[in-house]
Amino acid sequence: MPELLEILFHSIPSGLGSSGKLRLTESDINNVALGGVEWAVEKGYGWKDDGKHCEEKGIMSNANPDKVSLNAKKRGMPQLGSLGSGNHFLEIQCVDKIYDGLAAKAFGILGKARSPL
Repeated sequence: MPELLEILFHSIPSGLGSSGKLRLTESDINNVALGGVEWAVEKGYGWKDDGKHCEEKGIMSNANPDKVSLNAKKRGMPQLGSLGSGNHFLEIQCVDKIYDGLAAKAFGILGKARSPL
């Protein structure tokens, strides 16, 4: 676990004012708002099934980037792809026991629990 945490700490920008590796224009950020997780998948930042595991399947049907101020967009554009600060977090879990084989299979957990490394 310490090795995994070290890799994550150095690989994922976080904290107030942090910048992700993505460089977006205002048009790009509008497309992110409209496309949601589908935008990320199309750009290679996710897997095709990611939307299945997100609220509203990863896209808000009533999203309207015109309702977001240019100032807010400019603040958010460099932070996309980072953990930022506040209530943004990364959660790491490890399954150490399986009590219900059918449920485990449904969640894609097959066989014995594995180490995160």
